[in-house]
Amino acid sequence: MIGCVTSILILILCYFLLRSTGYAPLTSSAASLPASLISIFSREALLPTGLTYWAHYLYQVILALSLLAVLKYLISPSGRTREVHLFSLLTLTFCGALTEWTGYIFNAGLVLLFWFGAGGCRADRKTSFYIFISTGLAGIVTIAHLSAAIGLSPAINSLLHRFVDRSASTGSVTLLIYGYGLSYGLFLLLAVGISAISSFTRGHAQKSQLSGVLVFVFLAACIPLFENVLMLQHGSTKVHIPSSNYIFSLLC
Repeated sequence: MIGCVTSILILILCYFLLRSTGYAPLTSSAASLPASLISIFSREALLPTGLTYWAHYLYQVILALSLLAVLKYLISPSGRTREVHLFSLLTLTFCGALTEWTGYIFNAGLVLLFWFGAGGCRADRKTSFYIFISTGLAGIVTIAHLSAAIGLSPAINSLLHRFVDRSASTGSVTLLIYGYGLSYGLFLLLAVGISAISSFTRGHAQKSQLSGVLVFVFLAACIPLFENVLMLQHGSTKVHIPSSNYIFSLLC
């Protein structure tokens, strides 16, 4: 059910992204459907459809909603509607940080994107400050929750030890790259091909600030990947890589 909701939200997000850059409804619908298939048929997506899941799968729903809220906020004119989308975004950033540590990485990235501006979008330091506050409140609630259970000092020490144990100092970039290939396989090669094709069809999109919105949302969607570098040990796949089977494993 969680995977289904996430896939539907990704489809909706892709549709509105394409519509915001000038593509026709039929084209946007036709492109959004295959774009969302990776969230259904990749090995990474098929794994959590078994008997177990972890908090990150719950966060995927919040992340997709957050990206949709970012898009709606950026394309909405000033007024009541824009304020509603801002409130939705702040609520989601708060809930996301409470749900998964990735939420803090994503929120920090949003703070920077809004503070400096991205993709040609104007800097919005007021929104950046609001996201910073919502994330800080989530952190306070998290620390208070853990402290109520085990005490403040043990909670802080535990969090620090977890970060050090899973940091980049004990991880492997090679295993991380292999893990992406193992999880997504031919989808990665397909993405490269589609990107090449789309580069020749950019004339169909509007040459306006709305094209910058797509870049902004794309950068925001890439932010959580930084966690796999920051927490390299945690993001690395714990498998042995036979050199002769490396390329074959990526393709399969």
